[in-house]
Amino acid sequence: MPYARVALLQYSDRPIPYHVFQNMHLFVNSVDNRKATEVYTGAMQSWKIFAVLYTLGTAGYAIGAKLTGEKISPLLAVIIMTSSALAVSLCLLFFYRLYDGHLTYTRYGIGAALFAGASIAIADLAIFFMYSRGAQLSVAGILTEVVAIAIVAFVGIIFLKEPLSITKAVGFLFSAIGIILLFEG
Repeated sequence: MPYARVALLQYSDRPIPYHVFQNMHLFVNSVDNRKATEVYTGAMQSWKIFAVLYTLGTAGYAIGAKLTGEKISPLLAVIIMTSSALAVSLCLLFFYRLYDGHLTYTRYGIGAALFAGASIAIADLAIFFMYSRGAQLSVAGILTEVVAIAIVAFVGIIFLKEPLSITKAVGFLFSAIGIILLFEG
């Protein structure tokens, strides 16, 4: 019976929800448990596809905000953009639950999500006002992203104790040079 569960994890057409997997792994011996864990988490560990999706989403966000420009009130643009983001999120939640997705949460996670939501609301207002006041997409879009990346990297290294390699340090240096050149241009 334990081997059938591992086979199910390895060859099922539908992904096994993590909460089901957590209960199932109690029934397999340590060798099979290690193999089953690798099969399940291998796909989840691949963050690069999400990085590509985030990059495309952020680019579309900046381009859409610039195209909105002076054609619509910035506050109305934020409301429309936030409403469309909520609609997409609710559709994704529906499909996630349809495939037995298990939603996990903690008090800390909810607080962090609320902080992120408030931050994105400020960013939304700022970007629509920025482009409605004539900011150039080729300068302002890149400048805001590079500065945001620098802030995120600083927080990751200083507060979250993420490692800083020579390669990362050189990348930060080039980013700083890029910010200076964008302000001068």
